[in-house]
Amino acid sequence: MKLARSIAAIAIFSFTGTILNAQINEHPFDLPKYKDVLDMKNRQLIVLVNPPDPNVVNKYDKKGKMDMAQEYNQIIGNYNENMKYLVQKFWTFNSQEVLYMTWDDMEKMLGDKSKRDKYYIMFCFSEENHKGLDWRLDKNGEEIVGTHTFFGVCFPDDNPLLHFHFLFSGLIPTVVDLTYLISTTNYNFNYVLNHKDITSKKPMVDENAHILASKTLLLLEKDVSKKVIPDIHTYYPCNFKLVGDSEMMQAVAGGDSTCAYVVREGFADPMNWIVNCKDGAVLGYSEKESGGGFNAVDMGYYKDFFLDIADFCGAGLKK
Repeated sequence: MKLARSIAAIAIFSFTGTILNAQINEHPFDLPKYKDVLDMKNRQLIVLVNPPDPNVVNKYDKKGKMDMAQEYNQIIGNYNENMKYLVQKFWTFNSQEVLYMTWDDMEKMLGDKSKRDKYYIMFCFSEENHKGLDWRLDKNGEEIVGTHTFFGVCFPDDNPLLHFHFLFSGLIPTVVDLTYLISTTNYNFNYVLNHKDITSKKPMVDENAHILASKTLLLLEKDVSKKVIPDIHTYYPCNFKLVGDSEMMQAVAGGDSTCAYVVREGFADPMNWIVNCKDGAVLGYSEKESGGGFNAVDMGYYKDFFLDIADFCGAGLKK
């Protein structure tokens, strides 16, 4: 399957139904419990995909905005295509065939409660989707204006969420976002299965940290001010490369074994994760925040961030 190159769209689902009632309860460093992961290992995965919402299409049709309706349909199609491609490539946790289902199809199948202990569910949803969302494209036609999006894996019914990621603002995860969410969750689940007593990501990251020194760290060129590039050279002891969106997507979604990349996750207390392109393993992290991310010209932030990451490389640099 060829990976759709355009931006992926979020699948919008009601999150108040009787089938899916997960709790948002994961700290950034928490891992799922071993007993839950073991249970999930013996179940079949349902990945929720989303058909275009006829109400959205009709809304644009009535306003004479056929191009917007077509764009919306394309975005939904790309999301579903990318989700299937990335699950097939990176989700190795289960050997059973993965089921791709719409919300309605899942409700019909799991309406029989006797079947619910045979499945678990992977989903994306918007923070305020229960209030109804207006799909609007920005001036470039590339992003939908909305709130935040979430990714999770859970059991049906009232079981708590097994694994949860707080995604970036807006309603659309990019291909890189989806790859991170799927590959890292897969890696974490396999790790927990093989390390029964682990509950935090920190020991796992410490174990993997040495790998970072052999990787080229990819940074999006548009997110890094030219003024701080000399500081990156000063404070980061390993190889890095500034790349465009296309090169980043190909390396991450392609599982490039020579590279790692930065994922910025969350808002109030954001995390900067350094992730292995090959398998989604987290190789380092920093909780440093400047209020503007890589776009903020804040030398103190960059110094602290890259010194944090340098520690994971074993460089032994001191502030």
